[in-house]
Amino acid sequence: MSIVFSTRIEEGILQVRASGYDESLEDVRHYAAGVLQQCIESGVRFILCDETELEYRLGTFDLYELGKFFSSSVPREIRVAIVCSPEDISDTVFFENVVVNRGHSLKLFRESQEAKQWLLSTGVDGEISN
Repeated sequence: MSIVFSTRIEEGILQVRASGYDESLEDVRHYAAGVLQQCIESGVRFILCDETELEYRLGTFDLYELGKFFSSSVPREIRVAIVCSPEDISDTVFFENVVVNRGHSLKLFRESQEAKQWLLSTGVDGEISN
């Protein structure tokens, strides 16, 4: 089974629940494009992806390519929090770094509540804080 996901909007956040596994880089790109489309159509700028039921299978090179794809596809004003299982965080930190180094707001978490707090946090004059 490839990636399947559902979305809903709650408190101004596009909440995504994904499951299955990533069969290929193209499968993950399709998933990301679907989530982005939902975000743009709904007019929200915060995305919270619960990927605790999603099995990550991509290697380092594919994570790099995915980070480049994300950076070129997602508008910078969109803030993304990804909640993944503890065993997957260390592997996906590389993806996070590729995206953040290109000026985007994306962060990995182990818990949804912490991710939600980060999404909604703002600094001085309404600027988003990382």
